[in-house]
Amino acid sequence: MTDRPIRPPNRSFTQTNLVFREACEAVGLPPTTRQASKWQACRGLAWTFRHRHKEIDRLVASGYTRPAAVRLLIQKDQLQKGGPA
Repeated sequence: MTDRPIRPPNRSFTQTNLVFREACEAVGLPPTTRQASKWQACRGLAWTFRHRHKEIDRLVASGYTRPAAVRLLIQKDQLQKGGPA
């Protein structure tokens, strides 16, 4: 027996978890079962940017498209960490 919590099925998770749905919307992804699987495994684009939706919205308001705003934030993070741009 493991002590891991039981995860809900991805299909119902995509329909019921509002935080997940808002995170997917913020980065411009459809809330699919694949994204739900990544979310529950703490991976993926929506998980990475789950708390940065205000920053994304600010960039969109200044003229960027949503995918371009997400790419810009990814590049900014990589530069701060010293990784490839």
